[in-house]
Amino acid sequence: MKKIIIAVVLLSLTCALFANGGADKADSVELRIWNRNALMEGVVKMFNDQMEAEGKDVRAVFEVIPYDQQVPKFMAALSSNTAPDVYSLDLVQYPYFLEQDAFAPITKQYESLSFKDALPQGNIDVARKDGEVYALPYELDLSTLLVNMDILREAGYDKPPATWEEYIEIGMAVTKDTDGDGNIDQWGSHLLNSAGGNMFWGLPYLWGNGGAMIGPGEKVTYDSKATREVYQLWYDMVHTYKMAPESSIQSDFNAYNMFISGKLVMYHGGNFNLTSLRTDAPEIDYEIVPIPSNTGRHYTFGGGNLIGITSQSKDFDAAWSFIEYALSEEPLVEVYAKDYGLLPRTDLFDNKYYRELPRMMAFVDILPMAKTPISKNYNKIYDPLLYYINSSIRGELSVDEAVTQGARAIAEAMED
Repeated sequence: MKKIIIAVVLLSLTCALFANGGADKADSVELRIWNRNALMEGVVKMFNDQMEAEGKDVRAVFEVIPYDQQVPKFMAALSSNTAPDVYSLDLVQYPYFLEQDAFAPITKQYESLSFKDALPQGNIDVARKDGEVYALPYELDLSTLLVNMDILREAGYDKPPATWEEYIEIGMAVTKDTDGDGNIDQWGSHLLNSAGGNMFWGLPYLWGNGGAMIGPGEKVTYDSKATREVYQLWYDMVHTYKMAPESSIQSDFNAYNMFISGKLVMYHGGNFNLTSLRTDAPEIDYEIVPIPSNTGRHYTFGGGNLIGITSQSKDFDAAWSFIEYALSEEPLVEVYAKDYGLLPRTDLFDNKYYRELPRMMAFVDILPMAKTPISKNYNKIYDPLLYYINSSIRGELSVDEAVTQGARAIAEAMED
């Protein structure tokens, strides 16, 4: 009888141990984090270290998602109910996925942040729907003009262009045949050679001329006087002012290499160029300025990633704890600022890494100029946009024809 009692007690203890073990396992949280930027891996490691130090059974695992797989992989994951907990996704994709209810609202959490006013509001607008906020800015990219000041000063100019008139004047003055062989080998500026480029750098020209591609309710507003003037500017840069090579619309045109070799004076670049320029062309004295404007108001394309919690996350609170940590000072400065990434918080720009590269501070003034087109059909715009811009520049269509037909093609593509 005693043996039976002992056996029952042992069995009870064993079951209790397994039960406790099961409870511990149930209490543990594993967060899946996706991002196209591999730097996030460093943030994940720091988060895990902090969770361990605080005795919390929360861990994050990271997967880098290549740029061209961001959308299809997420769509497949949503369909199979295997979406990550946290996704830092290209911000232009958010309007589409908000329509699919792919993200959870984080309005209350956003409003509670002590640094919310230091986040670029233009980027946050992309992730708003029905009064709720669904994601916050994380990695940022801004479109700007990089200007070789050494060459400008040689031509008698002491500051970069701010207006279209100044842009044209300076562009013509610095375009020249430097070796006397009859061919131009130093160009004032260049056109854009990809659909993405015509969005990222081209739209600020349009916005700065009082125009827009898409208005409220996904209405295409591209067929306008403002758009025609932008097309005319780009056509004239090649054919009238002769300050940009027509070849710069070709896909193999390498504007960056021409800029670092001194063959291109005004280069459409951004914050992502600063690190490589330190190595590739440390001798160039250049300034970072907004895209020239025809109205006095300047814009930059607010690109980059927004970070949000997917609607399939199994633990919202833990996922928010990761986002809140990822936006805190230590990971942003020690991972992103250390790599000269553009921080989403302007209150952290005064850091030891940016002080080593003072040009980063130019983006403090440029960041409030950020604007992003909001459309759930964004991906459908690329092909017609590139085709009709290039057709105009090559003279295959008049400016009027290119704008009218291009606007119609964009509207039709968005309806498909």
